[in-house]
Amino acid sequence: MAVNAVFGETESNPRAGSGTPLTMENVVFTTGEGEITKALLTGKGAGLTDFAVIPHYNNPGFPEACGLNAEKWAAKIPAAVYAIDEQTAIKVVAGKVEVVSEGEWKFFSKPA
Repeated sequence: MAVNAVFGETESNPRAGSGTPLTMENVVFTTGEGEITKALLTGKGAGLTDFAVIPHYNNPGFPEACGLNAEKWAAKIPAAVYAIDEQTAIKVVAGKVEVVSEGEWKFFSKPA
């Protein structure tokens, strides 16, 4: 995530520390147990790629990264987004992106 130009992460209790996120807003995600609210923060990464990554795609331990919640999260990031699970990696060589996966992943175009 840190090599991307921009990244997003969700936090139940945003960490205190140095720096200021680009954006921070509370987002309501729907889960099997009801709705949860998490702070969605975006920040600047190293800028080595022009896309962002949502980790833990469709992992029940991370409901904000599952199904329509991943789509909602991706819509808040001002870049194209790959949602990837723990069996997926993204390989970038000379600007060419390749998804290497034995699991699940989804690509979200850059929001208009």
